[in-house]
Amino acid sequence: MSMRATCGPNFRAAVVLGIVLTALGAACQPSSGPGSGGQGGGGQGGNQDGGLPPLDDGGAVSSCTSAAADFQRGYDAYLAGRYAEARAAFAGVIVGCPADPAAGSAQYYLARSYHQELDFPRARAEYAKLRPGWPTHDKVDEAQFYTGLAWYDEGVYPTALTALRKLLSDFPMSEKADEAQYYIGRSLHQQNMYASARAEYAKVLAGYPTSSKADDAQYRIGDAYYDENNFRAALPELRHVLDRYAASDSADDAQFYIGRCHHKLADYAQARAEYERLQAGYPTSTYVPEAKYRNGLTHHDERNYPAELTALEKMIADHPADPNAALARMHVDDLKGARAYHP
Repeated sequence: MSMRATCGPNFRAAVVLGIVLTALGAACQPSSGPGSGGQGGGGQGGNQDGGLPPLDDGGAVSSCTSAAADFQRGYDAYLAGRYAEARAAFAGVIVGCPADPAAGSAQYYLARSYHQELDFPRARAEYAKLRPGWPTHDKVDEAQFYTGLAWYDEGVYPTALTALRKLLSDFPMSEKADEAQYYIGRSLHQQNMYASARAEYAKVLAGYPTSSKADDAQYRIGDAYYDENNFRAALPELRHVLDRYAASDSADDAQFYIGRCHHKLADYAQARAEYERLQAGYPTSTYVPEAKYRNGLTHHDERNYPAELTALEKMIADHPADPNAALARMHVDDLKGARAYHP
């Protein structure tokens, strides 16, 4: 994507100098600037990540003639999951030839390597260096997105919201816009702001109908109603997942919670039918053991204890190591004890 530079040459020179000092492990670092305040954490006020260790270039500073090859070496290591090795190569490019086109890419993937290792504060600090240092780089928008995602991954949902909304305001045409919109909904959902979350999920469906997040956004609308105990409202939204996204990874989730909604509404026969549809339609789903367990509980709720015993014993036999099997055994023991006491 094409982006207009927002910083003058003097500022860019200061940023590059700051990167060089950081990479060489300088003892004194500025209290503000890329990665140490200002834009840290996607533009949120103050330095929320605190002090971070200096970047290690492994002593292998690139020359401008080798920058592209050194970046490729780092990128290959990154793809192979050798993140420390990748960072050393990337740092060499950044320090040795900051004006080379490969340097901006090195900065981006250096940040991604920390993110992959779940070092969220360091990842955010490194993402924050890309836009000031290389303002026209085609990964600037993605760095903003991943800054928000790093806050989300760390469970700091209000700050994630701010960073993700900044992506949409600054880069509305970004290829990450649909994912940012989705995670805005997820950030609100995680804070139990169900109505607001549903409104944001709906924006994914309306604005990005072909997004890879559209199916899960539809599921999460139903999920937000379920979390609100509004089971009747959840049902049609969950059925939309099955109707519109039958091959989706969210389809088995939707099918299971359709059963749960009917169960919560005391529609026990329909709940059993839905749990059985899950087993038939998604036999490898991780929900299958719990669906079988809850199928037995529908009989318990109807006080049909012989049917409950049969269903739970079958569940235990089919999935003896599943956590729900332990719960089923307790019910079976209670049922058998009661039967022995009242033959």
